[in-house]
Amino acid sequence: MKIIVLDGFRNNDQCADRIYKRIENAFLNDNELIRYKLCEKNIKPCTGCFGCWIRKPGKCLIEDDSQDIVKSMINSDIIIYYTAVIFGGYSYHLKKLLDKSICIISPMFTKINGEMHHRKRYDKYPGIIGMGVMESDQKEQGENFKELIYRNSLNMHSAFQCAEIVLKDDNDEIIDKKLIKLANEIEVER
Repeated sequence: MKIIVLDGFRNNDQCADRIYKRIENAFLNDNELIRYKLCEKNIKPCTGCFGCWIRKPGKCLIEDDSQDIVKSMINSDIIIYYTAVIFGGYSYHLKKLLDKSICIISPMFTKINGEMHHRKRYDKYPGIIGMGVMESDQKEQGENFKELIYRNSLNMHSAFQCAEIVLKDDNDEIIDKKLIKLANEIEVER
């Protein structure tokens, strides 16, 4: 199974690197695990030009590192959104990439469960795991993060979705339990 980790943390974040080691331990078994440290990539902001829908369907017109990452995303089985939770949302680095991944879906609409969503562009879409890290337990922000993962998974026609929050000062045992819970949810969904 091919798993892509979209790491939205800044460089030299020792806590983020410590937690990432736990992610490796939980998901590396017999899987191909590819980590993109987004802060180290040249990802320009989306301009909202819709060129990825109209002029070059499925491909951003802006030449940067996002094109290769988005291609890798659509060709994966699972994407892990690994990010600090900022006001219940994603870090700047992750949000910037996700904005550029709009080309994965069609500009046309369809109704799904009574809601309007973009149609699929491809036959297969990866599952999404949200792994949010917070400074302190702020229940509303954590709930917003999980809802954002759910809503984004609907828009991206994900095969499944699940999310978990860890605190920066959680010990490895607590983090491992939450990662095992995520891994078990994936097995149930698959």
